[in-house]
Amino acid sequence: MLTYKFSRREKALVLVLVIIAVLLAWYILVFQSTTDQLTRLESEIATVEDETAIASAKVSQMGYMKQVIEEKKAAGVTPTPMPYYDNMQPLMTRLDTVMSVADSYQLSFGDLDVNSSKYIMRPVNISFTCDSYATAESIVRSLARGPYPCVVDSVMISDGSNRSSGNSACGGSVHVIFLEKNDGSFAVAAEEDAAAAEAAK
Repeated sequence: MLTYKFSRREKALVLVLVIIAVLLAWYILVFQSTTDQLTRLESEIATVEDETAIASAKVSQMGYMKQVIEEKKAAGVTPTPMPYYDNMQPLMTRLDTVMSVADSYQLSFGDLDVNSSKYIMRPVNISFTCDSYATAESIVRSLARGPYPCVVDSVMISDGSNRSSGNSACGGSVHVIFLEKNDGSFAVAAEEDAAAAEAAK
């Protein structure tokens, strides 16, 4: 039976290799795995913190909105129901009624759009002439306080002479965005247009 006796140098070399193998196995199986888990946990914690901050902001905003609603109710303000898409014909009737006090007026409708809340926005630019500054003010007030929810984002009234006289000719322009609930028709139409455009390529 043959036997081999390792020299001291060979023993030292084997010992070094074993130590390296153990360290390598520890690095791969323990250290790297633990590091990956810590990184994943830190990412999850950051995500939870972001979600918590967003939820906290929403709760704060909802609290503020509730406070405003309660204040409006206490002041006797009744909520305005939002119409469903397509509210064009009733809106035209309403605009015609409001603008009947003007000497002349012109309506220009912009493209429909959908905001982040999925409400349809119908922009309308209204230019008009009327007999007095007071009439112009009443037109703008009627537009803003009508039965259909809207945002008046720009108003310009040019007084032809002395505002205090009450009978000076005026011209004005108002940009109003009317809001409508999307019953799905607008989104379906947009998808059909996209599909038609894709098919035409």
